[in-house]
Formats: sequence, structure tokens, C-alpha cells
Amino acid sequence: MLEMQAMRKTMSVYLMLVSLAVAGWFMLYPFYSHDGDGQSISLGLDVWNVINWFMFIGLVVSIVAALADKRAYSSSGDSDLSQWFTVNLTFYAAVLLFMAFMPNWFAAAGWGNAKHQDPDGTVWHVIDTIMPVLFTTQAVRLWNPAKLKSS
Repeated sequence: MLEMQAMRKTMSVYLMLVSLAVAGWFMLYPFYSHDGDGQSISLGLDVWNVINWFMFIGLVVSIVAALADKRAYSSSGDSDLSQWFTVNLTFYAAVLLFMAFMPNWFAAAGWGNAKHQDPDGTVWHVIDTIMPVLFTTQAVRLWNPAKLKSS
């Protein structure tokens, strides 16, 4: 039981740090994406290319944690609608975000057949605004599992 609490807290810290990195760089990126002459600066994209790896791991952690909460709720026999909504919304939001992230990441990195596609900036904006919110709420619940039961 103690190992599970330590793992949940570790996942919580990881998701919170990724959340802060994504939200922070999303807000700072416009200042570092182009120079004064309008020329693209590679630093901005280089930072995103590093953050994307942490985002990928965060999405996997997010799905695993949400699935564990969903299974725990299902096996508890609880009929609280708000808790049912919370665990299902979190799980399916994580899965949908993962599905939007992967092809855009492959296109941005130029991997496989995706190298012939341009990443969609609108999809990145959706990902980069939803992910910090999802990761932060999951981080809070992972840090204090009682929050899920009392909500």
C-alpha cells in the first residue's frame, strides 16, 4: 500500500511538472518563435521538441492513472453520478488528447509517412491548452486520492 502511495505521488509530481512546462512554454513561445525581422527561430521549436517527449510520457501516465481510477470506481459498486462522471471524463479526455497528440507529434518530428504532412497548429493549440488542465486535475487527485472520493 505504501508503494502504491509513493507511485501515485511520483506520478502526481511528474504530471504537475509537465503541466507547468507546457503551460509556461505555450505562453512564452510567441516571444521566442520569431526574431525582430520575422525570421523563424529554431529555439522555440527545439524546446517544443524536448517538451513533446515529456508530454508523451505524461499522456501515458495520465491514461494509466485514469484507467486505474475508472476500474477502482467500477469495482467499488458506488453509484455516485458525480464520481462516475469524473473518472470517465478524465479517462476519455486523456485518450482523446493522446489520439490528437500522436499524429501531430509524428508530423512535427518528421517520422514515418507523417514527415510529408505539416503539423496542425490549431490542434497543437487545443492540446497545449487542454493538457495542462487535465494533468493538473489528475495530479491533485493522485496526490490526494481522498479528493476523488469526496468530490
